[in-house]
Parts: sequence; structure tokens; C-alpha cells
Amino acid sequence: MRKDWSRVLFLGNSITVHPPAPKLEWYGNWGMAASCEDNDYVHILMRAIRERHPGAQHRALNIADFEREFWEYDMARLAEARAYDADLTIVRIGENVNAEEAAAHDFEQFYRRMLDFIVPAGSAALCVGSFWDGPVNALMEAAAAGFGCGYINIGYLGRDDANKATGLFAHEGVASHPGDRGMEAIARLIWDALVGEEIL
Repeated sequence: MRKDWSRVLFLGNSITVHPPAPKLEWYGNWGMAASCEDNDYVHILMRAIRERHPGAQHRALNIADFEREFWEYDMARLAEARAYDADLTIVRIGENVNAEEAAAHDFEQFYRRMLDFIVPAGSAALCVGSFWDGPVNALMEAAAAGFGCGYINIGYLGRDDANKATGLFAHEGVASHPGDRGMEAIARLIWDALVGEEIL
């Protein structure tokens, strides 16, 4: 895998980026439950990448709608992601995929189709599983293998409450997201998969 990335694309859900949602008492515009923008996994990774490549750019997009309605999702909605022409694409989703619907509608097929649509030919890609473990992870791993890119299973992180923002947010859903420790753990695992060394 090439390691001279200048344009990095992150596709994810609220763990990657979530705009302010006052009803949830969430007021950030970064990875949900991180204490600040600098502490979400996207920005931790980009700091490490920019140490090697100071001019590296990135874009983070929330594709939670794909997770929820993948079998009828219009890939044209990902035109922005495709047009970004990234040389490294990191796809980190899974939490919003219903396991029964994944089995009934062949989630693996649609996940692979999404990769085919957004990842430019000849560029690098890495798929990262759900923070909350479940059967959907195996489907994403199979799709990544079929596509020919790496996959990381991080589901064990979500089994440790110390990795969550428990007690830091009144809304249970927000608090179940990775807090700063969990975000750092995700970033470390991705960086190790990308370059084979410690991030810090």
C-alpha cells in the first residue's frame, strides 16, 4: 500500500462526523462524543499523516443513510465522495446496519458496490468495522476481501466501557459512542494497519 497520501477521504457515520444536534445535547461538528475536534479519530490520524506529508488534505463525510437503506440507496448520492478523487479512502461504518436487513438484502453485495463506486482505480483503501460488535462485521470483511483491500475488526473496543463516553453525555446514544480513549484506540489501529507502526 502506498504511503504518500495527499488526499484522504473518510466515509463513516456519527463516529466520523456529526453536526450539532441540540436535541441530543451534542454541539460539536466532529466525531460524536470526542471532547473536541482534535480528539476524534479522523483528526488524530490526519495529524500523523501530516507529520509525513504536511500538505495532506482530507474530507470526512457521514454516510449513515447508506447504512440504514443500503439495498435501495442511490449511489449517485456519493458523487461528492467519488469526485474527491482520494488516494486513500477509509470506510468506517456498521453501527447503523440492521443485522436482519443485512442478511435479507445481501449487505455484502451493496457494501462492495459502494467501494467499487467511490474508490479510484489504483488508490489505497482500508475498511474498518463497527465499534459495536455484531454479525455485520463479517459481511464487511468479506466485501473488503472481494474488493482487494484491507479490513480491521475493532468490535472488541466497544465491549470495554472505558472506551465509551459513558457518563459524559445525558443522551444514552451519544454516551455509547467512543470517547477520547476509544477514538485514540481506533486511530491507533488504523495507523498500524496503514503503516505498521505506533501513531505516537
